Amino acid sequence: MTNTTHFLTAALIHDTECLLAILRTINDVEDTERQSFLVDAAENIGSNLLSKLQCNEAIDDAASSDDSKAGETE
Repeated sequence: MTNTTHFLTAALIHDTECLLAILRTINDVEDTERQSFLVDAAENIGSNLLSKLQCNEAIDDAASSDDSKAGETE
């Protein structure tokens, strides 16, 4: 695992924990304006998670490609 993928994995874990915390508490909030804010925050975090997952996948694909090319030249 490269430093970049390690950093992204840590960020994914953090964002997932934040998203889960919001989802666990959203129904406990009675104020509809605050609920709306929490829904927006959850959507934003979810979008960021997807983006980070796609970035992580691209990095892993590039690393795999580099590894296979290195094996061909040996």
